Amino acid sequence: MFSTFISYRRDGGASTASRLYMFLQLHGYEPFYDKSKMESGRFDEQLRNRIIQSNNFILILSKNSLNRCIKKDDWVKEEIKTALEHNLNIVILQEENFVFPEQLPKEIEVIKYYHMFQYTEENLDRDMHQILPMIKKKHLTNINTSTNKFKISGEYITSYEDEVDGQHLIIKAPATLKRFGNTIRGITQFDDQKWILKGKLYENKRYAGLYYAENKIDDGFGTFYLEIKDNNTLKGYWAGYDNKNQKINSGKYVFKKKIETAIRKAKKHDYSSISPIADVQLGKDYLTRQIFSSCLKSNNNINCLVADDADNNSICGFAIFKLIDKKELKSITKGHDIEQLCFEDSIGYLRTIAVAPEYTNQGIASHLAKNILDYFKNNNIKCIISTAWKHAGIINISSILEHLGFDKVIEIPNYRHEDSIKEGFMCPQCGNPCTCSCVIYGKFV
Repeated sequence: MFSTFISYRRDGGASTASRLYMFLQLHGYEPFYDKSKMESGRFDEQLRNRIIQSNNFILILSKNSLNRCIKKDDWVKEEIKTALEHNLNIVILQEENFVFPEQLPKEIEVIKYYHMFQYTEENLDRDMHQILPMIKKKHLTNINTSTNKFKISGEYITSYEDEVDGQHLIIKAPATLKRFGNTIRGITQFDDQKWILKGKLYENKRYAGLYYAENKIDDGFGTFYLEIKDNNTLKGYWAGYDNKNQKINSGKYVFKKKIETAIRKAKKHDYSSISPIADVQLGKDYLTRQIFSSCLKSNNNINCLVADDADNNSICGFAIFKLIDKKELKSITKGHDIEQLCFEDSIGYLRTIAVAPEYTNQGIASHLAKNILDYFKNNNIKCIISTAWKHAGIINISSILEHLGFDKVIEIPNYRHEDSIKEGFMCPQCGNPCTCSCVIYGKFV
């Protein structure tokens, strides 16, 4: 498992990539670049898998490094394209004399709008330090499971990489695991299809075995390998025969244990716990103390809910929502009209949902959103909007909103571009300036 993929052009960028690789290792990251970690087998498949495995994608833009991207089978282009498709955290190191070519393929053209950190070969050791705050670390340190803190039996949310209609997707599904000594049995369900998992626990930290379809007509089967990564997560890979596509497939496989959360109104002392979550997931200074304080005043229409993890006595997520009028709606939509809201005097607005990285994919955001919808329903608010952020083709909470009955209404490109420059706002995806689109969803009863 690698935290960071280093992409570079060998002509002009090899020396920089080598030094960056050593630099990241010294700072506790798990970097990959093709000179150090390649194995036997197909070169193209390995590179693609290594990119998908990573959280971060560092692109070294040395002089003329993108000039060949216009060619059909250029590898640098394919690496950038894969990183964009899988919504990696993209960090760009730009050599001082780098200039973008006049033409770039459309599928990677968006990288021109990313924030870039400049470097020179002479001052590379100094310049590399500036990207450290932008690199996300994987929390992959093995825990001492001999203390039995991790109880494998329980309910999980799984996510796995798969191919559907020719597209590579990350699919989520519920699962249940039960442990009997060192034997573990499980079941996971996606739509109407159930899969049986049978395996063993090795050295109290690895779970490996076989999976197969419960329906005997479906002869899909395969193997899986998972490692316990923290007190509620198993991560690894699956590989097997895909009956629908009639071929062998493989991909990442993650199990996150469902946790019981209690939803409550925010209190004044919660800011110190909520602010770091907002900084990581939404961007530095996106949630100011002033905005949070306004959520606590009883005479305001804005509110904040938090989700508590009772077992660990910690806040794992929060959401901000408010009642707005037509004037504020116009401000949010930047003047665009929403036909369904023309005759509404009071509109519900789900402004923000954020969950701490270690608690993602455990249903917490959905739990918060459902509580907010119940609040609006109890107050006879029939029309609700929500803003979501789109970057590299990925909309951050689209699956949650669509599951709750929201429909996409408007997409506004470069929504915070000018404001981010004025305010110095650092987007966790783009840096500064922010080039994300704002997608406005609506739910109309």
